[in-house]
Amino acid sequence: MAYSIEVDGQLVTELSVNTFSYFDVSPGTHVLSTTPRSFESPHAIRLKVEPGRIYFVKLESRLDLSSSRVYLMKTDDDVGKRELQECKMATLINQPFEE
Repeated sequence: MAYSIEVDGQLVTELSVNTFSYFDVSPGTHVLSTTPRSFESPHAIRLKVEPGRIYFVKLESRLDLSSSRVYLMKTDDDVGKRELQECKMATLINQPFEE
């Protein structure tokens, strides 16, 4: 099952279990979001991006008896680097706009 990832409303990649993607964006505040399926609620986070920095954002799916929910969350660098070692790269669909 793959989840679409958008940056500022533009489709960037699709992620499934144990995959990752990377892309460049211009400095400033950006909205990262998932495209919901019919049974899921949308989720988005705002991320303030500084020049020259690398950010790790994790996609996590949580299931319970009554619903499925997908979350995007920023993780610290150490966690992001460690978890990245266990993943394979997903295909980049679009490069977000760089201003």
